[in-house]
Amino acid sequence: SDSDGGSVNAGEGTITAKVDGTTVTSLDLATFAYQTSVGLQITGTNSAAKNLAIQILGIEGVSKYDMGGDNTRAIGTYTEVDLNDPQNLNNIWMAPYSENALDCVVDITEVTDTHVKGTFSFKAQNEAGTVKNVTNGSFNIKITQM
Repeated sequence: SDSDGGSVNAGEGTITAKVDGTTVTSLDLATFAYQTSVGLQITGTNSAAKNLAIQILGIEGVSKYDMGGDNTRAIGTYTEVDLNDPQNLNNIWMAPYSENALDCVVDITEVTDTHVKGTFSFKAQNEAGTVKNVTNGSFNIKITQM
């Protein structure tokens, strides 16, 4: 069940998480991890145009990266694209949205030059002030060098 609170695990080439209790899993063909000189960008979209994205600045290998507080190193985003109004900012939830968002974290558990695996959770807010809870997130993705 999607609402039982249990963990979800990403298959190879996907990102998955529970968003307000409902599981969102990206399509393999629409999931990417890019390594750049700035950091690591992970993004994945499912068939219903729901996207999970994480950016880690200055990635230093296997470690936990906070979203919020004094040492913010990561940014999380959840998007529900509305094809009738694709520029509607109320469909984009971002974390951190406050300095006190210390319960938002990305945990890289495996990383090589070609692959990254880990877990994440965050609370994100949109322009209208509504909050989405993204929990039990995980990713398991091949890295593309930029």
